[in-house]
Amino acid sequence: MITRKFSWLISVLCILFIVPTYALEPCVRTVKLGLASDWPPLVIFKGPHTTGLEIEIAKQVFSEIGICINFVRLPSSSRSFTELQKGNIDFVLMASFTKERAKFGHFSAPYRQERMRLFGKIKGNLLTTLAQVFDRGESIAVSTGSYYGEEFEHLRATAENQKQIVEVANATRRARLLAMGRVDYVIEDEISGGALLKKYQIEDGVMLPYPVHDNNVHYLLRKEVFTAQDISNLNAAIVRNKAFINELIQAYSQPSQSH
Repeated sequence: MITRKFSWLISVLCILFIVPTYALEPCVRTVKLGLASDWPPLVIFKGPHTTGLEIEIAKQVFSEIGICINFVRLPSSSRSFTELQKGNIDFVLMASFTKERAKFGHFSAPYRQERMRLFGKIKGNLLTTLAQVFDRGESIAVSTGSYYGEEFEHLRATAENQKQIVEVANATRRARLLAMGRVDYVIEDEISGGALLKKYQIEDGVMLPYPVHDNNVHYLLRKEVFTAQDISNLNAAIVRNKAFINELIQAYSQPSQSH
């Protein structure tokens, strides 16, 4: 326990000492960011405060182009896209590109890669494909409204498979379901999944190496709010801050046991 606390303290101190290379610009205007749920360590709610890897990256790149952010809490990822279309929020984090989403928003340049993996408990025969979960009749907890790639969407389309998918908006609740044995697996980003295994000390918890979905994530921006010049400036800020973003990812990453 002491070792675990000490390693976490070191990680926090590393984050505190990461300093952006580029100066922030005065706030010209403020936009609303929709946040679906607590998703440690990507998004962390602490009372009225919001922090985490994704928040630190967004604050840096948007502040650099003179745009400040107000946070709007929403119940799920799917609600984020609905509220974006209604004009109640102005942009969304961690958006995978889909043609459907491109109809109602502009995608920024990618700012990091998301690596979705299965997390579960050690079993006699570990999975080598995603389809095996459904073939075995096992269950998976996923984030409500999230996109996990073409393979998962194809498997989800089968009515029988849908019975084995549990949609849960909150990452903490998904981890608790796994810890209590209510589901067999959760699908999480490598960073968040590893952190949740450690936080809840899930006995025999492992990250399976099978790549559920590796893809770049973007900001999805409301067309009525962000001009072509805004998007160009934002994309340039993302490129300029690549080293800073990579350092943050390293600092926030919690190594998990893989199998």
